[in-house]
Amino acid sequence: MKTTGTTLLIGIGSEARGDDAAGLEVARLLSANPPPGWRIEQATGEATDLIMRWVGAERVIVVDAAQADWPAGTIVRLDGLRAVLPAQTRQTSTHATGLATAVRLARALGLLPSELVLLAVCGECWCLGTGLSPAVAAATRHLAARLTGGEFPAAAHAWPDRPADGPRPTGSGL
Repeated sequence: MKTTGTTLLIGIGSEARGDDAAGLEVARLLSANPPPGWRIEQATGEATDLIMRWVGAERVIVVDAAQADWPAGTIVRLDGLRAVLPAQTRQTSTHATGLATAVRLARALGLLPSELVLLAVCGECWCLGTGLSPAVAAATRHLAARLTGGEFPAAAHAWPDRPADGPRPTGSGL
């Protein structure tokens, strides 16, 4: 799909795996009042599907959950064009091939957008049949409100109030 001139936000995850639904929740919240010129989509996070969604887009923001050494609810920002993403996700990932694979494949095929921002909400509960943990639910509301208000995360690796040289997200999601 062509989305030139717009910002495409893709929230990814699985409703059935607790905090893994963080990206989906941000997309749902933003859909109610999207910033002007933004298109909001929800996806499972499968690599080829992600690439097909962002082909032709200038700016793409992907929101996903991640297992990391930061506290649950921490929002981490990565430059998808430059970040070194994990070679593979842990067994708990709900994405068959996932976001990291999508970025590597799109890079190899010349299908990356001009700008690719990866926003990861650090989770703590990946249990089947549970909803978002309180910390992740609060973080998704906070992130959606900031994005709706036109505030775009600008820090190199972490947002808000986390050191840029801190631990990287690993496992589920990124």
